[in-house]
Amino acid sequence: MTLFVRSLAVMGKHNRFCYYTHAFIPSTVTNVPCYRKQDRMRIVPPSSSNYSTSPVLLQAQQKQKNMEVCMDQNKKRAESTLIETLRDSGAMEMEWPIVIRAESLSTYESVDGEKKRKSENDGSTVTKLIHFQRHGEGYHNLISALYREAVGTFDVYDPDPKANPLASTVLIDSPLTHRGYEESAARQVEASACNPEVIIVSPLQRAVQTALITFEKQYHNGVPFVAHEGCRERLGLHTCNKRRPLSRTCLDFPQVDFSLVPSDEDVLWMPGVLEKPIDEANRAYQFMTEFVMTRPEKEMAIVCHSAWLLNLFNCVIDCSNSSSEKDPSTLFSTAEIRSVVVTFLDETARN
Repeated sequence: MTLFVRSLAVMGKHNRFCYYTHAFIPSTVTNVPCYRKQDRMRIVPPSSSNYSTSPVLLQAQQKQKNMEVCMDQNKKRAESTLIETLRDSGAMEMEWPIVIRAESLSTYESVDGEKKRKSENDGSTVTKLIHFQRHGEGYHNLISALYREAVGTFDVYDPDPKANPLASTVLIDSPLTHRGYEESAARQVEASACNPEVIIVSPLQRAVQTALITFEKQYHNGVPFVAHEGCRERLGLHTCNKRRPLSRTCLDFPQVDFSLVPSDEDVLWMPGVLEKPIDEANRAYQFMTEFVMTRPEKEMAIVCHSAWLLNLFNCVIDCSNSSSEKDPSTLFSTAEIRSVVVTFLDETARN
């Protein structure tokens, strides 16, 4: 518990999210030089040749491994919990006027070309290739993992920030950690093989940062970046999902078109209560049918969030034709990209 509180106190003091080495190295160790990089402290090993076997470094490495295992376990636990929540809420049983289906790119490319062209040109259907990406690791992800490692599980629905770190005001519009930057950059090769005509991003800064890093090649080639509130993470309670004032975000990211975000202050986020799964599904459906479907581009990227994506692919989009490999209906890893062919069908195409 002391581990988490000390780190959180430092973050609150500077109104930033800084990850210090004392999170992994005992505070009594003072002879390990450090340097700051992207708001995260990293160990700079001294020149002694035997440092690689020092107890301090070995302990730090073990702590890092333990945290990575903890984060993987948290991901599996979160997916199971979120799916159960979606099922219990009735959101997975909803029917929609426009049917949206997704299939993996490999499955779609194996379809006979003539059938594919007929489907694409049919007036009752619209088909698009969409590269969905979850943002890289944010400080809310890191703090949650540290809290669970130090204290144990916590109730994500508890509005008390002392019991639920995700309700703490220091995490408002949580940005990427240094690891999140690295994860996003590691996807550049994969992204360079994509040819999106537009990059759509959640206006939360971790999604914007991820998009600008991962799709850097596309940005330099003149591909527009457009922010839209419809693909934001689940609204309410969790302060990491509360948007900063738009005026500040526009100053930080002049590369992105924020003209579709209607207000400077975040009027969608609700304190004390999480958005209901059915309401989130309705928001995702409206985003897909009123914005994505009506855009002229045939290939695009959407950079957004894990819980929103899980809701989208389990409650709004039919993924029964997707391959088991990179199944979009499972929880995305941080910065992961999954490319799917999305087809919109009007009500008469149900059968």
